[in-house]
Amino acid sequence: MSTQNHLFLIHFTFFAPTNNAFALLPQELLELLYLRDAFIPHLEDFLCYHVLNGKRFVADFFEIIPAFNMVGLLVRKDPFLVNGIPVVRTNTNASNGATHVIHGVLRLDWVDNSILGFVTSVDDLSILFEFLERAGLTDKLDEFG
Repeated sequence: MSTQNHLFLIHFTFFAPTNNAFALLPQELLELLYLRDAFIPHLEDFLCYHVLNGKRFVADFFEIIPAFNMVGLLVRKDPFLVNGIPVVRTNTNASNGATHVIHGVLRLDWVDNSILGFVTSVDDLSILFEFLERAGLTDKLDEFG
């Protein structure tokens, strides 16, 4: 009896932002993602938000599909949108899935929200904010936000 090697393919769907889409991100964010080794886990999370484990687009209305980092993406098939961002080139096939080029960058909540921004936006955290100010920590907490 001969043994056969079976190739099991894992199919991914990758939403690939263009260079122009990345150019629209805040320069500080790009510098963090490029230059700070401590930010590599965030970079991984950021990139995993652009990947689906599998590909399925069922309906013409919006469908929430979990990305590789388990955060939901809102996908619409016709017109093809991901979180409201147009898909401009579809189905570039690869051995392990397909790539779709998008004209935007899918952004997680942490991209736009700093700790200090959150603390200052919640009325019930005003005492905490005063203590942070008194301790001189507001600049540190706002440094990367």
